[in-house]
Amino acid sequence: MKKMICYLLTMALMIGMVASVEVAPVKAKTIDPPPYSIYAAPTMKTVKLSWEKSNNVKKIIIYRADITKKYKKDRFVKLKKKSFKRIATLSGKTTKMTDKKVKKKRYYAYYFKAVLKKKWDGKKTYCDFDKKWYTKAYVGLEKPDLSCNGTDEYRTNDKVVYLSVDSEFGVLPKKYLVYRKGENDKKYKKIKVKYQPNDDEKPYFYADKNVEANKTYKYKVKAYLKKGKKKYYSKFSKAVKVKTVKPAEEKFEE
Repeated sequence: MKKMICYLLTMALMIGMVASVEVAPVKAKTIDPPPYSIYAAPTMKTVKLSWEKSNNVKKIIIYRADITKKYKKDRFVKLKKKSFKRIATLSGKTTKMTDKKVKKKRYYAYYFKAVLKKKWDGKKTYCDFDKKWYTKAYVGLEKPDLSCNGTDEYRTNDKVVYLSVDSEFGVLPKKYLVYRKGENDKKYKKIKVKYQPNDDEKPYFYADKNVEANKTYKYKVKAYLKKGKKKYYSKFSKAVKVKTVKPAEEKFEE
């Protein structure tokens, strides 16, 4: 009887010890999401493409479309997949490529399709194509966009004209050359303007402080870049006209 009691006590103790041991939860294996989008960095002759790394990609297929004519007619042109052609099929380990089969001074659109190792969102492929929001690139120095309609501290007034300049899809220039024509001038003249630094990398802001009040001026700009001994220039922007007057005071209703 004593042996039986000892045996039962021993078993109870062992069961209690086992119950007190915490079992580590089994971690579920996470699946890498596919690359989110393709990014384009144009040069004077090529377009460098890149995308995020993912261990869940078996291969990447790159597509390209020449949209020069369509883009010049409509800057928000909607594209169809049939406008694109496959230009490369790459290993899933690859995260970049250089597209050398492009022509200078032309606009291109890109998208990619990723073939996945394991399903993501129930699918074995992922495509970043969107008929409206797609990756664009311009090979070379793009014709700049120019505006004089600044706001806040960059608002044109009777003492200074602020110029906002931007090249959205082309090579980032070293600087912009600014040309001005006054009311009595027959031709545009290149002028010196002060660069106005801002928090964003783009657009550029320039200030023309050599102006007279209540006068009308016309401006146009072109991008400039120097590579080694070679100098590059873009086409001129569209001319903009501005009058140097005090900005109207905003009225607030009480």
